[in-house]
Amino acid sequence: MAVQRQWLSPEEAAGYLGVNRSTIYKWAREGRLEIRKLSARASRIDREELDRLLDDAEPVHPRKEYPHGTR
Repeated sequence: MAVQRQWLSPEEAAGYLGVNRSTIYKWAREGRLEIRKLSARASRIDREELDRLLDDAEPVHPRKEYPHGTR
């Protein structure tokens, strides 16, 4: 069974990522995110595109591996 794509508005995408809507448009201008324009007042973003953006993000504080028994 094929997985159905989930399309979000820029406002929903901003909420999903916890950022401001203007950040979504900034990332689109920078080419980091693709927004599909449906009409003059309707745009949508594929949720998989947002997940890819998160997967490609660098961690601020990378997780460290600790030897067994220490911490």
